[in-house]
Amino acid sequence: MTSVIYIYDGSFEGLLSLCRFLILNNEIPADIVSEVKEKKQEGLFDVKLFMETDTGRYEEMKKMIAEKISKDSLDGISCAFLSENDGIELNIYSYIIFGLEKGRDADKYMSDPEFIPVYQAYRQVSREADRFKGFLRFEEIEPGILYAEFEPDHNIIMMVASHFKHRLSGLSWIIHDRKRGTAVFFDTKKCVMKQALDIEFREGDNEKISYGAMWSSYFEAMGIKERKNYRLQRQLVPKKYRKNMTEFKIKRKNAG
Repeated sequence: MTSVIYIYDGSFEGLLSLCRFLILNNEIPADIVSEVKEKKQEGLFDVKLFMETDTGRYEEMKKMIAEKISKDSLDGISCAFLSENDGIELNIYSYIIFGLEKGRDADKYMSDPEFIPVYQAYRQVSREADRFKGFLRFEEIEPGILYAEFEPDHNIIMMVASHFKHRLSGLSWIIHDRKRGTAVFFDTKKCVMKQALDIEFREGDNEKISYGAMWSSYFEAMGIKERKNYRLQRQLVPKKYRKNMTEFKIKRKNAG
């Protein structure tokens, strides 16, 4: 029997559009893969089909999930999608089928195999986003313009930007995801995400240096020598997050 692997454009809209198409045609795909992350090797009887995003089908699917399962489930699915975990698309499709069958009781089946992968992805994404809301450090790269860089495991840049849109609403800033080559630009009114593979800054920027020094001074002042607990510090600020945090950059520079 021929196995069909469906390929979509990589957007959440594209995924829900495809899910609606599959439901309408009562199809069970062999896999669902983003065109930008397609890694599966073609099997002997595999057929790959690319599906264009249909805005109408996307809106229909979104409405069905919110009304027949729950609005919380729709939010959870969109969050889990940002995990970029291998197989998350097929996990989401399976969960939607399961949810439409169980209705508003779907989220009570937390131990069901159709629920667990989506729920785990949702937890991973929301936890990382919450951490970076506290760990992200901004530096002034131009008068009145702040910049922060990070390399998250998941595609959480818009979740983090939404937080700082309210917290730093009176300032212009850039948040740069170096891992994915994307950046969100905020001009005190709106957030815009663009590709940013070639962002570079001038060497010897005094404003940037003084801003970093201020953060370092604050971080050191908060750490009373007699009360330092490095084990707790490692738990609260894991090493993988320190690379792009200003206070740790300055400490490494001073030590070297």
